[in-house]
Amino acid sequence: IFFLFSIRIVKLTVETTNEKNEIIKKEKDVQNSLHTVYNDIIYCTECLSNDSDEPFILDLPTSSRDDVETWLSKVKARLAWLKQELEIRQQQENKLRHELNSALLDSDADRKYFAAELAKREVIIDDLTRERLNYQDFERESSDKMKLLKSQLARVEGHSMKELERTKQLQTIEMQIEYEKRRALTEDEKDRINERYRQFQTMIDSVKRELHTAKVQLSTKSS
Repeated sequence: IFFLFSIRIVKLTVETTNEKNEIIKKEKDVQNSLHTVYNDIIYCTECLSNDSDEPFILDLPTSSRDDVETWLSKVKARLAWLKQELEIRQQQENKLRHELNSALLDSDADRKYFAAELAKREVIIDDLTRERLNYQDFERESSDKMKLLKSQLARVEGHSMKELERTKQLQTIEMQIEYEKRRALTEDEKDRINERYRQFQTMIDSVKRELHTAKVQLSTKSS
C-alpha cells in the first residue's frame, strides 16, 4: 500500500510539476505578448507624438518587468493619450472634410460662374465678329459704289466736255446766223435761216436739259 501511495505521490508530483511548468510557460507567453503589445503601443504613441500639437510626455522606465501596477499604469496612460489624440485627429479630419466639401461647392459655383461669363464673352465676340464682317461688307460695298460713281463722273465729265464743245459750236453758228440775218436777204432766205436757227436753238435747249439732268443725277448718287 505504501508503495502504491508513493507511486501516486510521485505521479501527482510529476503532474503538478508539469502543470506548474505549463503555467509558467503560459505566463511567459502572456508576458511576451503583453510586452509586444506594449512595444506596439509605444511605437504608435511615438509616431503620433512626433507631429501632434500635444506630444505625449515620456514616462520613466520601470525598474522591473514584474512591476505589474506600474506597467498597467503606463499602458493606461499611453492608451488614454492615444484615444485623446485619435479624437483630436478625427475632429480635424471632419473639419478638413467639411472645408473640402465647402471648397468643392465653392469651386463648382465658381466654375458655373466662369462658364457663364465665358459664354457671355463668346456671345460678345460673336457679335463683334459679325459686326466686323458687316463693316467689311459695308466698306467693300462703299468702295464699289465709289468706283462706280467715279466711273459715272468720268463719263459725265467727258460727256459734259463734249456737250460744252457742241455748245460752243452752236454759239458760233448762232453768231453766224445773226450775222446772216443782218445781211440783206430775200424773204425765202430769211425764212430758211430762221428755221435753221429754231432747229439749232431746240438742239441747244435739249443739250442743256441733258447736261442739267446728268448733274442732278450725279449729285443725288453722291449724297
